[in-house]
Parts: sequence; C-alpha cells; structure tokens
Amino acid sequence: MADSVVNNKRKQLTKKDLRSVMWRHYQLLGAFNYERQMSLGYAWAMTPVLKRLYGDNDEELQKGFKRHLEFFNCATSTSPMFLGIS
Repeated sequence: MADSVVNNKRKQLTKKDLRSVMWRHYQLLGAFNYERQMSLGYAWAMTPVLKRLYGDNDEELQKGFKRHLEFFNCATSTSPMFLGIS
C-alpha cells in the first residue's frame, strides 16, 4: 500500500496554466470546422493543462488530445465556463 502512495504523484495546475487557457479561449473560433465544430480550438486552448498533467507520458498525452478533439460546440460567450469546468 505504501508503494502505491509513493508512485502516485499528484500534479497541480499553476495560475500560469490557467491564464494561458484563458487567453487561448479568445481564439476558439479560429479553428472552426463543420465536422467537429470548435473541437480543434478547444483542444488547443486546453494544451497547457494537458501538457502539465500528461507531459511526461506521451501515451496519456495523446489520449488527452484525442479526448479533447471530440465534437464540441457552444456559444462563444459560454466557452470560458466549459473550459473552466473541464
């Protein structure tokens, strides 16, 4: 049991990561397409968070990007709320 606690390192987001997501969300519509709507912009906005959480594990990072590249569509005024929730 002690081994699992030692190996399970907890990663925390910094204020810089969250600010970076906030500034990137303004460009969310720059990558709009009709197949997946805003998913490419959403994944790009979440990149600092994904790199912080999975940066040392390429397989998990790829899974995170794949997860964030699914269909995503919302009004631009509500996008900061959804980015903050996720």
